[in-house]
Amino acid sequence: MWKKQIEKPTIIKRQKHDKSFKNYIKELSKEKDFGEQLTTRELAKRVGIDYEMFRKILNKRKPNQPRDCIIAICAALFCSVEETNKALFYYDDMPSLDPSEGYRDYFIRSALEASEDKSTHFDYAYKGVELVNKILDDNNFSKLRLSNKIKSVKSNENVKNKIKYISSEKYSEREKFNSSLGEFYKPYNYSVGTTIEVDYHGESQYISKNSDRNEVYIKSKNGFSIKVLDKETEMFKEFSPIIDNVNLQELKKCYEVLYDTRNWGFRKSAKIKDASIVVYGEQFNYYIPDRNEYFYAEIKNGKFSFSVFKTTMFMREYLTKDEFKSFYSKKRKEHQAEVQTFYSINEIKEYCEKLPNNFFDVRYSYISYFEIMKEKLENLLINIKNKKELIRDFNVLPGDDPYEIYYFFNVQDEFECIEEEITKPVFKEYNPFEEDLGLSDDKEIGSYLGEEKYIERVSKKKEAVFEFKNKKVILTREDLITAFELGLNNIEDVLNLKSQILDFETIYEK
Repeated sequence: MWKKQIEKPTIIKRQKHDKSFKNYIKELSKEKDFGEQLTTRELAKRVGIDYEMFRKILNKRKPNQPRDCIIAICAALFCSVEETNKALFYYDDMPSLDPSEGYRDYFIRSALEASEDKSTHFDYAYKGVELVNKILDDNNFSKLRLSNKIKSVKSNENVKNKIKYISSEKYSEREKFNSSLGEFYKPYNYSVGTTIEVDYHGESQYISKNSDRNEVYIKSKNGFSIKVLDKETEMFKEFSPIIDNVNLQELKKCYEVLYDTRNWGFRKSAKIKDASIVVYGEQFNYYIPDRNEYFYAEIKNGKFSFSVFKTTMFMREYLTKDEFKSFYSKKRKEHQAEVQTFYSINEIKEYCEKLPNNFFDVRYSYISYFEIMKEKLENLLINIKNKKELIRDFNVLPGDDPYEIYYFFNVQDEFECIEEEITKPVFKEYNPFEEDLGLSDDKEIGSYLGEEKYIERVSKKKEAVFEFKNKKVILTREDLITAFELGLNNIEDVLNLKSQILDFETIYEK
């Protein structure tokens, strides 16, 4: 009997791996904000697997590992269910966690979901696998089965029992950048110093480290001298990861406070877009805080826009893409719910008239913030053009070397920067304390005392020629300084702007 084909047969293609299991685990480690702090050895310790075996698993030199082993690695990283399923796929096309209620996979999924937010707390740093095992055990299922399991939990507890107390202090360099709009809210302005007191072989020792330094310092309770702790010592290997973890978690707290404009009132800044200065700012709706609204406004090419969001947007605009990924990797996936964008007060009135009951308080808050933010940003733009406010102050460029600007943009070779030995004659100067302290050498003021030699960086060229998009672009030191003050961070952006505008100073006149 003839049958009519009502649809074409579906061809299902096998999913291909776009990355290795090892690289995926590295990505997860960075996305979870562990960054370079979490070494392979440290992760093996948290999972509870022998280090050499763990390396072989990562490199897939020990295939046919239990599925539980891959789940345990993800649990140690406090991964989501989705991330764990991807790890299973990348390892050996293993099946995803089954969401069916009542099965072992269901409780593993529940444990992962419950543990995901605990990664920021020191007390849970080593307990990712333990938290999953507890839920499995409570529901009469076998714990995660691991290859070459070590007694890591017990050893970790022994380390923790040696710690008498942990103390952390947070530091900020934001005040240094009061004159730089584009630097004031940078996360790297924060640092944390942590000190732990440990009972080591019956003696109290203080171990400390700053988040912006590589050295770990140690001082005995009864001693006065502080020395650098040798990286090869047992003490360093035991306690350095703990201090790193505490510093990291405290830094993340700073970053969270920095992220949300609700903590800052009105925030403003400026940057270069399409060869012109764009000013922008954000304000939380404090008039009606229960609406959880953020007002984001900007002036671009002379046009003012006022947008309403359900999430803070300021840091997304403030940071570069790489900076945002580095400090707020988890925020990248957040939904950016925009309610509406307005260009005039009449548009706000028309919008509010369509709301149920006309919402007078909403209309009032929108119009009030529209007017306030518009005035503030207009004043900011005027101040920047008159250089009363700066996107970035050249005076805060690291170091006091006038040639440092070449090294900031990594163009020292193009400008032929070299180090020269400078010889300078030294003459005797007046010293008001010479007689009182009995330091007189009977030489007259202005007498020749000899020579002073020092190394100084100099540039042999006043301008340099660059090839950019099949064009020759000429840059001077003054161009680089202006580019720095406009907030540009790399030579590619400088060349791109220079190819559009010959004189950077004209940007302030637009």
